[in-house]
Amino acid sequence: MDIKNQETSDLKRKIKAHIPSKDIGPQVDKKLQEKGKTAVITGFRKGHAPLSILRQKYGQQVMSSVFEEVVSSGVDAYVHEHKLKVAGQPKITLDAYDEKKGLDITVEFDLLPELDLPKLEKIKLQRLIVENPEERLDDAMLVFAKQHSVEKPLKKQRPAKLNDVAVIDFEGFVDGKAFDGGKGKDHPLKLGSGQFIPGFEDQIVGKKKGESFDVNVSFPKNYHAKNLAGKDSTFKVTLTDLKESHPAEVNEELAKKSGFKTLDDLKDAMKKHLREDAQNTERRYLKRQLLVAISENLKGSVPQDMLDRESKAIWSEYERARLSDKSLEKISEEDFKKKNLHLAKSRILLGLALAELGNTLNVQLDKKVVENELMRYAQQYPGQEEHIFKTITSNKQALMEFQAPLYEDAVVDEALKKVTFTDKKVTLKELLKAIDTLEEDALKKLESSKKKEK
Repeated sequence: MDIKNQETSDLKRKIKAHIPSKDIGPQVDKKLQEKGKTAVITGFRKGHAPLSILRQKYGQQVMSSVFEEVVSSGVDAYVHEHKLKVAGQPKITLDAYDEKKGLDITVEFDLLPELDLPKLEKIKLQRLIVENPEERLDDAMLVFAKQHSVEKPLKKQRPAKLNDVAVIDFEGFVDGKAFDGGKGKDHPLKLGSGQFIPGFEDQIVGKKKGESFDVNVSFPKNYHAKNLAGKDSTFKVTLTDLKESHPAEVNEELAKKSGFKTLDDLKDAMKKHLREDAQNTERRYLKRQLLVAISENLKGSVPQDMLDRESKAIWSEYERARLSDKSLEKISEEDFKKKNLHLAKSRILLGLALAELGNTLNVQLDKKVVENELMRYAQQYPGQEEHIFKTITSNKQALMEFQAPLYEDAVVDEALKKVTFTDKKVTLKELLKAIDTLEEDALKKLESSKKKEK
């Protein structure tokens, strides 16, 4: 591919290029001959049609295929030669083609910004270590007892309320038509559990046993079933039974029902869980400090397409949050995106920095880890596990989105091996307060940098 002209700015590069006919014609002939081996054309024996006839019948199809291959190959070589950091796929325009001269194209690239990354060895973080995390054992056992609550019929009929178990028959409709997986009978649903899509359980609260009613909800825009994502739906629901949840008694019987030999074994497992929970919280504090340290010197512009996608993602997060928290400000999508443009930019720059760190540290995601996390996610949708697993693994974009936070954690783990720590022992309450303070400080810095840019 011969470069005829190029224009460059901070985040853009546009080139005019020429691919000579000698790189195209032989490839076209080769593909036509390969196709001719199996082609069945009237008037000729199978595999014996002349090249001129094959060109008449398949020329356009083969030409398109060759154009795609030679252009892709030429563009990849150009990117590699000039060591470009390209954001997304380049925009390619076929300008002109002459069988004797060749193909003229225009290629437009969005480029990633150059980042000022700190040296990990110079980063100093405070590691807060929880003293005696097992002291919360009694509270944890009470929570465990509530999680293993016993369902009992109501002694006296009353409207449904949060934490009740509603037994329902239901069927869902979108645009007036029933959809696959939207029907159930005698389904036990704990109100407030979040088992169903946002808004569903809230509309059962206040209903009485025997009532039939409609539940109107919208599927989240990122719902795993693409044919339902973002769509309004109506569920025909009948509340066939209503039960109260009562915490289980903390005794040997509860331990045995939960798969433990004795109550002491259950308590030992709970202590282990408390230690792991404390360690995960300690890591969350370390990770947040690291991300703040990495973000401090990240400046510059980002490609508009990336900014648009990130702004849309933040808006979707806000919409989901508003479904469960009606106190959040009601605002138009356009105004919200304008208000949070700086946040979108900051998130993009941090994501790019982590990706660059991942390359530097040679971080690779373990396929087994991805599969395990995917199965854990799919299990949140009982009865649809296999469908969700296949939906995500068969869609390259969906799989990349699922892997992104896993890759981020892997990069953070490797980066934390290279930074310096000072240790301090604290209570869990003090650790959680430190995390809140760190988040508040980060928001203040974001607001301050936003004002400076204005």
